[in-house]
Amino acid sequence: MIRCCVSAGRRGLFRQHRPDSELAGHDDLLVPLGHKLTGSPMPRIPLQVLVFPFRQGTDGTIEYAIFRRADYGDDCWQGLAGGAEMGESAEQTARREAMEEAGIPVDAPLTPLDAVASVPASHFRDHYLWGPDLYVVTERAFGLRLDHRVAITLSREHTDYRWVAYAGAARLLRWDSNRTALWELNERLTRGDGIVHTCGTHQGSTT
Repeated sequence: MIRCCVSAGRRGLFRQHRPDSELAGHDDLLVPLGHKLTGSPMPRIPLQVLVFPFRQGTDGTIEYAIFRRADYGDDCWQGLAGGAEMGESAEQTARREAMEEAGIPVDAPLTPLDAVASVPASHFRDHYLWGPDLYVVTERAFGLRLDHRVAITLSREHTDYRWVAYAGAARLLRWDSNRTALWELNERLTRGDGIVHTCGTHQGSTT
């Protein structure tokens, strides 16, 4: 099925037709109304990130934050997602997107995951900058540990968020790539296996 998605995001009103089966969750996939596919204000590189904030209670209970997209008529829940700008690493992009979309401090401990997904390059506005031989854009996944005192502040890209346990989050997530990344994060946290938190200062774009 092809859907027409309309969003009042931070870059104005957008509309794009796309198959339900494709990966979504990225404002870079949206085109300004009345405009052709052109570059974004800050040229992006072919790299995408997916971020799941999580918190752990004193009793060991783990909760994950998931977010309801503003540009879907039905419930579309996902992690935080977005594209890298010129000069950014995946880690820097993850921190910037978490700040822009949820008001999360850029020094929150970040956990790189092994989960990787691919998004067709033609779905992005800047795909023409990357040359005809690039077919898919890699999506890197991260966990982001939050203190219970940190409050989430939504951007206009999402209408709601929830803190939920793993099973509830997995049921609500729309995209397979999100469920896979969340499964890995939950397994790592539950086992205490291979969790590496990085707390570096966000460097931002070098352009």
